[in-house]
Amino acid sequence: MTFLSCRRNSMALLKLYDLESLVIHQIPTPTDQDTSISNVKKNKQNEWKTDTSLSKTRFEDLPNELLLFIFQFLPIIRLQRAFYNLNSRLNTICYSQEFKLDLTSLKPEFDYYCSSTQPFVSQIYSLKLSDEYDRLQLFNRNIDISRFDHLRAITIRKVSTENLDQILSKLHLLTELSYLNIYDALIQSPHITTALFSIRSLKCLILYSCDPIVLNFTDNTICPWTKLEYLESNHFYMTNFLELIKYVGPNVKRMKIHIDYKRREDPASIDEQIINNLLSGDGGRFEIPISLNRLFMSFNYLSLTDYHLVLKLFPNLRHLAFSTSTFDMNFASATIWYEFITNNLLELEKFQFYTQVTGDAAQRCPAPGLVELFNENHDKWIKGPVIMNYNHALKPPTLEVYTYPLPTYNGKYYAELYGNETYISTKRNIMDIDDNAKVLRITLNDNNNEQLTLLNQNKMNYPKVTTIRLHSQMTEMARENDSINSLICTDLAMHFADLSKISGLDITVNQPTNFNFPSRTLVRRLLCIMPKISRLSLPYNYLLDLFKSPLVIHMLKQTVNCVWITFNSDPPLLQHINVVFDAFSTKLRYLYMIVDTAFPVDNFYAVLPSILDGKCTKLSLFSLRLSKLQSTPQTFSTEFKLWLKICLTIMIKNDQKRSSTIEFNIKDSEFTAAF
Repeated sequence: MTFLSCRRNSMALLKLYDLESLVIHQIPTPTDQDTSISNVKKNKQNEWKTDTSLSKTRFEDLPNELLLFIFQFLPIIRLQRAFYNLNSRLNTICYSQEFKLDLTSLKPEFDYYCSSTQPFVSQIYSLKLSDEYDRLQLFNRNIDISRFDHLRAITIRKVSTENLDQILSKLHLLTELSYLNIYDALIQSPHITTALFSIRSLKCLILYSCDPIVLNFTDNTICPWTKLEYLESNHFYMTNFLELIKYVGPNVKRMKIHIDYKRREDPASIDEQIINNLLSGDGGRFEIPISLNRLFMSFNYLSLTDYHLVLKLFPNLRHLAFSTSTFDMNFASATIWYEFITNNLLELEKFQFYTQVTGDAAQRCPAPGLVELFNENHDKWIKGPVIMNYNHALKPPTLEVYTYPLPTYNGKYYAELYGNETYISTKRNIMDIDDNAKVLRITLNDNNNEQLTLLNQNKMNYPKVTTIRLHSQMTEMARENDSINSLICTDLAMHFADLSKISGLDITVNQPTNFNFPSRTLVRRLLCIMPKISRLSLPYNYLLDLFKSPLVIHMLKQTVNCVWITFNSDPPLLQHINVVFDAFSTKLRYLYMIVDTAFPVDNFYAVLPSILDGKCTKLSLFSLRLSKLQSTPQTFSTEFKLWLKICLTIMIKNDQKRSSTIEFNIKDSEFTAAF
């Protein structure tokens, strides 16, 4: 009660000063004896004027409309801390608001909200949750999600199966919930399927699973949704997707789906009888979403025949887009697509695609007539040009055929600076076909001098590129003072109006790692013309090589605050890691380590304490991730996870200032710590 009283008193004294009407007091001094009486009178008059002005501009005298306007810019947690229970008027104004609640933000705010009384729970319409640092255990323990009785949207990311089951089991009680987004979770439990279909008010569902989604429809109580209008998901096997179609309901208007195709889980081809049964509703047992008018699908190595069978399920499509990697050149056939669309998709208004052809079909560049055929009879569906890129410089060569503009999901996200032969179906200016690319890749080969001499007349612009990726396919050692380094930098300057907008530099090699890296001179020259590089991604052994150049180290430590290090072969040594951290100690905020080789446990016993002990004073996130070796994922041993937990617990106890802000999470193949 004392604390509350103090807050109320402080609120009463909060005033908005009008600087123009505020008269500064003039204090009489001993040297001005003759004017002291006059000054005293003036001071009293000024005090009266000042008090009168201040009394008219107290915070609580602001109109309700202005307070409502101010409060809508404050996060609910800060609003609750600052204004709740100050007086009944402010409480009434707070209770008249609608709020978004984001519990994925700073740990002190999360801890405060979970330990408070949550007075505005009925005013919350949007909720974001994360289990990245085991937060959902505390959330489930302290908060009953069914109390959010006016919740309309919820996003849950990086959640364990157990905690996801617990939250989903109560969502059917939220009768106004229309939007559900589950991101980076394992969606395979039968309980998840049952819980999802028990939410009858859903209109929008987004599912992103870290492994293929497996929905179990053996429960006879599962009924199709009746209000769902939008479905987005990744990682469906085709058989499971075709089963899901029976339950999404008849009102779905838009879908964005990625299909995983593996012969162990899917048959060699789709049985046409399955499609016919779906179209007939299997005797009235279900209704497929024939009202679907927008569909985007991405998939790899699905046959064109099977894809056409799937599309027959949706005869009312008005917008169709797809993205694929394939061995089949028929995906880029104007004749085949014209015949299929005119016979099966009579309502189609817009058609977009991105096709990357691999294998034997990509060994030679097809004739330009491949894209020129799209000029005939396709204007009704394809509004822009069709483009073909053939890049002979890559190993293996790549062939891309795509519409412009590109599909907005999972399509062509990077452009190649060198080696492209480009053909276009219309006379449209070719300068802007890569204007949506975010990454520009520079592929280095042993014969780059010849390529650059022939192809440096390319005048394309890349207005949205923020990352340059150096990709090495060189089998010969790079020469430090080769003229090619200057030529690459000159070519880059031709394609960008302002290279200071480039914020990321990635350095990669072909796998396996028997190729040589670019020269240090090239990296130094790139850093000179791109002065605001803040994110660096590269293999560990090349990072050590760059540190042989004091000038490169000096340039990197001035701007880089995010580093991704991949361990392909060489394990980290403590003395080398300390040199790296000494260089980045004042700027580094985000550090990611990806282990692509057998996890060198002994080395990380020495390295991790050095990372976590505060050597990098601004470090706010550290992540250690184990990748798959062939098809088998790596995992931390039980002993290592136990040691890591003890190490972090001791560190937190020894540093009381960070004990309230540090969070960590130890999974089977990933460790994350936030400071």
